Amino acid sequence: MIKVNKILGMIVLSTLASKSIAENNEVDFSDPTSVYSQAGISAGTEGVDVNVGYGGYLGGFYKHKLTLEAKNDWDYFNVDYMLFNTASDTGFLFDSTWSQEYRGNSVDKASIGVIKKLAFAGNKLHVYPSLNLGLMWGDEISSTTYLEVDAPITYTIDKLWVGATPSYIYSMKGENVKEFETTFDVGYHIAPGVGISAHVNLDGDVWADFRFAF
Repeated sequence: MIKVNKILGMIVLSTLASKSIAENNEVDFSDPTSVYSQAGISAGTEGVDVNVGYGGYLGGFYKHKLTLEAKNDWDYFNVDYMLFNTASDTGFLFDSTWSQEYRGNSVDKASIGVIKKLAFAGNKLHVYPSLNLGLMWGDEISSTTYLEVDAPITYTIDKLWVGATPSYIYSMKGENVKEFETTFDVGYHIAPGVGISAHVNLDGDVWADFRFAF
């Protein structure tokens, strides 16, 4: 836990020291690797989420983004960080979740991983495969090491975009976890730096969000 807190502290300090990205023409809400500062709110069958993010330049081809989220009516929290190389369209991920309910228990999770941006069909179709190695722990469960594979897919039609995010989690040690999930998305860029989107997953959860970039 001490090591995780040190890592989070280093990420916060480096983010605050970077130069903010404010150009709205760089904002693409359909792109999980796009770097910008933002504020947003979501509402759906699982409650209300709020989030803030700070995106900035580190120098050269490198950008990074720190995102803080309160999920499901402040039931649990996410702290996520991405370092992205725009020259190679690859990035490093650090994701963490705190006090999330899982199988009736409160658990914490932390993972590190890599992500790649791939473009097809005249830059309208994009795939963002990522691979993460994570650890989940809690008072009532065994510490669990897992692999998570995500592959968000988006297709852009002018200001409209549609997409899907298949995800698979497989535990290598600890709890027996083998979970597949897919989320389907549709979004619209209302104005430069302003977007709305709607989502539904295989469990029947439905939510919509509004985001503002600055």
